[in-house]
Amino acid sequence: MSYFLIPSTNEGVNPFYGIVALTLASIIIFYSNKSRHILRMTTWSRFVWHTFIAINGEYNHHHRINKFYSEQADIYDLTRKNLLKGRKTMLTLAISQLNVSYPSIKHHRLIWVDIGGGTGYNIEMPIFFTIVDRASQLLVPEAGIISVVDFYTSARPPQLSSEVSGIKRECNWFSRWFWQIWFDFGGVNLGPDRRNYLEYRFSTIKSYNGRNAFLLPFIKIPYYIWIGRHSGVSRLEVAESYSTKIGFDTFDIGCLKESWRVKYDLQPEQRNMKTFLYSFTWEDPYDDLRHLIINNEDSLLAITSGGDNILHYILEGKPRIIHCVDVNPCQGHLLELKLSALSTLSYEDFFSMFGLGKLSIFSHVLDSKLAPYISAPCYQFWKMNTHMFTSNESLYMYGHSGTALRFVRALFRILGKSRDVIRLCNANTVSEQEQIWRGSLRPLFVNRFTAFLLSGRTFCWGALGVPMNQLRMLLAEGSITQYIKDTLDPIPSLGVLKDDAYGTVQQVSCPLYLTREGYEALRSNNGALTKSLKIHTSTISEVLAMMEVSSLSRAVIMDHLDWFSEGSSDVIDEVGLLFKILKVGGFVLLRSAARTPWYIETFTSAGFKATRLSCRVPQHVEAIDRVNMYASLWKAEKGHECQGI
Repeated sequence: MSYFLIPSTNEGVNPFYGIVALTLASIIIFYSNKSRHILRMTTWSRFVWHTFIAINGEYNHHHRINKFYSEQADIYDLTRKNLLKGRKTMLTLAISQLNVSYPSIKHHRLIWVDIGGGTGYNIEMPIFFTIVDRASQLLVPEAGIISVVDFYTSARPPQLSSEVSGIKRECNWFSRWFWQIWFDFGGVNLGPDRRNYLEYRFSTIKSYNGRNAFLLPFIKIPYYIWIGRHSGVSRLEVAESYSTKIGFDTFDIGCLKESWRVKYDLQPEQRNMKTFLYSFTWEDPYDDLRHLIINNEDSLLAITSGGDNILHYILEGKPRIIHCVDVNPCQGHLLELKLSALSTLSYEDFFSMFGLGKLSIFSHVLDSKLAPYISAPCYQFWKMNTHMFTSNESLYMYGHSGTALRFVRALFRILGKSRDVIRLCNANTVSEQEQIWRGSLRPLFVNRFTAFLLSGRTFCWGALGVPMNQLRMLLAEGSITQYIKDTLDPIPSLGVLKDDAYGTVQQVSCPLYLTREGYEALRSNNGALTKSLKIHTSTISEVLAMMEVSSLSRAVIMDHLDWFSEGSSDVIDEVGLLFKILKVGGFVLLRSAARTPWYIETFTSAGFKATRLSCRVPQHVEAIDRVNMYASLWKAEKGHECQGI
């Protein structure tokens, strides 16, 4: 449903319209001269003249159309490719959606209704609401897909549902004012009701909010790409999903598979979460599983983070269900992308994406293969961030953790230590690693400058994702310098980094889900293992509040409670909910930057039996796991004496 506008004039041009258009034309001509593309200058000058300035005759549709086309027929397609963005992407999304959602449809002749005509880049569609109603009547109820690319304006939606809002949905006041007036000269009311009505009549499957700098970088017209289907279409799962039974409604992805992503409403604080904190998971999954001891009867709740540990739990423990929880929507987007890539890509492309962090054809792969498996907000995020896979940098150099990695890499280069880092990551023996660490790299980390840097809010939170409350807990038991020593000194002695600790990610040394065996296991039986996942974009307390009493076997909450201020009522509420939802014999596994965190008393007061499983001893060079970033690991169990509680 794209369209092009022709000025609605009688014998002249609206004065305001003419002034703005002339100014715009002058800028374009100047810009074209600067770029030295004379052909481009001539083409765009003609385009601006006949589209925005020239008199197009009386208010007669047939006359205006003929005059409009005849004067620029030879340049029409060239200019519309740049002006009308999104049509090819829209068609790619629609075809990939049909192929995945309704595979049997390949054996039937399809009927494609293109609203309008023209060159294929231009469609005249004067009455939007009528067309939407008519499209609803034409669409096959069970298999029909409606795809739209259109200009739009929008204020902040009255609802904050991520399904219909998305990144960059809102236009600023000037953009709304300017483009509504501009389109009004063409007889089109570009108000927000157009898109709102479309989303009311149909169920959203995919959406993308874009800005087209078709004239100059600072003159951008809002447009959107949207895929939907009849809102009354029922899910096609063979059996009712577990998530439906306990009240978690997932996104409509128009697919035979149910979405992994549970629907969520964007909260005000989430609107500022533009990227992920962690592109990978810090915690050691092998150490987790040693304590979790899970099987196919267990149900887990775990923090999403980078998703690496979640996939490890699935492969090794095969639990019945895992609730992945993270308040940052972008962490869920990352896990969704990994799951969709597992479903569609070859092992080589999958490893390239998440082992090397690069895939040059990611934009095409996203539209043609991955999109049908991911939610609308997930697609919007990755469509806006294709550069994370296509640039010279790796995926792992983005996000807040990527900021820290880039800083450390720059520091190594400035101080001439890059070669020593490579030597450390490729060392063949532990003794060689220890020698490189002690002799060359340790002084870069154990010094006053590093301690000062890590004690500041900007780097501590912005780069490492460490909140100030956690930093205060650390400082209450010692100094930052001592914490650095206790964290890093044991690492070179643990084992050969290149073989086990991902000194560099290679197919012989990588997280379990990136091995060929892990990849094949996650794909087998039509991805049966991944069907146990439900990705939540909420707080842990909000998710727990929706679960059945005594329905959870394990909860892995990492260092999450370190983020709260001491005595926080939120911690008391969350611990109480954990006790309520856990089965008898179930437990919470948590880590902390403190050896004895203050909230352990909260667990014991709620009825848990708290046990410290491991603890770092200051000045003793012994790691508690392969990461060794935390000072302690705790288990809080709901004992059998709590039977009936």
